[in-house]
Amino acid sequence: MHNEKNNEKDWFAVKYFIIVPALVLALMLQASCSIEQTEEGELPDVNVEVESGKLPDYDIDIADVDIKTEKKTVTVPKVVMEEKIVEVPTLEVDMPDTNDGEDEKKTE
Repeated sequence: MHNEKNNEKDWFAVKYFIIVPALVLALMLQASCSIEQTEEGELPDVNVEVESGKLPDYDIDIADVDIKTEKKTVTVPKVVMEEKIVEVPTLEVDMPDTNDGEDEKKTE
């Protein structure tokens, strides 16, 4: 029982101190800027001359693999789901001016 409590605390730490901040950072990076193309790009002109080659030949013998199923009795955990009220992080971002001059506000 003591080990289950430690695993639960470890998972809590991973969720709230690693996963959630990483997701918030990804959302901020994706939503915190407005990108507009101001000039067309073009690829450089490249002149490449090559001679055709030949791949080597191989003689390959592979194993014959058969995948089958059989019924066995195994012990599996029983998971009970329950609802809890928890605080979750929210994010509010003020976007730069859009074409119409109004600030756009997003809430995640």
